[in-house]
Amino acid sequence: MARRLNWLLDPEGGSDQQFLSPLLRRLLMEMCTDSPAQMEIPEGIDLRTLDGYSRSRTTAAAIVGRATGFSLVFVHADGGADPNRARIEHVGPIGAGAPETMRVIPVVPTRETEAWILADRESLRVVMNASEGTLNQAGAPKKPAHVEQVTDPKAVLNSLASQSSRRGQRRPIPFGRLGECISLEALRAVASFASLESDLMRALRSLGVLKEGA
Repeated sequence: MARRLNWLLDPEGGSDQQFLSPLLRRLLMEMCTDSPAQMEIPEGIDLRTLDGYSRSRTTAAAIVGRATGFSLVFVHADGGADPNRARIEHVGPIGAGAPETMRVIPVVPTRETEAWILADRESLRVVMNASEGTLNQAGAPKKPAHVEQVTDPKAVLNSLASQSSRRGQRRPIPFGRLGECISLEALRAVASFASLESDLMRALRSLGVLKEGA
């Protein structure tokens, strides 16, 4: 019988949830292929849908503390150029309130989640119908490792959406589709994503999902 790995996601906003939920599930599924047990990875549960949720860290921590049947909670907070502070103020209280059986995984881009989206130019070309010229004009970095040097990644993504639209009508940014398509290999060149993956690896080992050294 497959072991089910239930998980929660505490996103900052709706677009973050749309992008991160499929992305994190893909990451979990890839990492769990090395598990000695057969693993079932369901879709994550948005913490904001649980009764009594508010963005207050005290309230969110209390909800996590009452949650049962979950092995992981991913806590998202944009770093805003100060990721250490984001970890302390946004992730820390959740870690303090989580049950002993639950592992808390920080999801802290150095600036914004939109910077991660810029890491894979190919997915931007396919999903957003952006040409190479459009990517360059909008200021999308050519190397994944450089995305967190962009001071306003949200503006770059909005520019791409505007330039890729037809007849002057701006298309909504397809965050969910980008989360489904973005290259994990490209993201691994981004330091803050690599930190997330390392934290998740340690958590999966401590839960017995992965063996030490896997």
